[in-house]
Amino acid sequence: MDTYNKSVQHNWFHHATWGDSKYKKEGVGEVLWHSLTEDGKVEVVNIKFGNNVYEGVSVKHLKPIKMQEHRHNRTGKELDDKKKKKKKNESIMINGKKYRPI
Repeated sequence: MDTYNKSVQHNWFHHATWGDSKYKKEGVGEVLWHSLTEDGKVEVVNIKFGNNVYEGVSVKHLKPIKMQEHRHNRTGKELDDKKKKKKKNESIMINGKKYRPI
């Protein structure tokens, strides 16, 4: 779990595409959650492409649409407890790392 004191300012993105052009059909994804280190670095996100949500995606595998700065005043947000029923879809492989929709 991410921990940090009072307030951490950092750059991050709300929307991204997969970094591999092979997956451009997925379109633009919306970041639902992101990790945050004490020094303000985002390394992992949960991102939604259409009806698919991918957990624990390394930011190295994404192309941000627009970076912007924001600040957290407390420990990172938890994912919403209400889970929507997801369609079962095949996982995708990017640079040897397998991502599956949840």
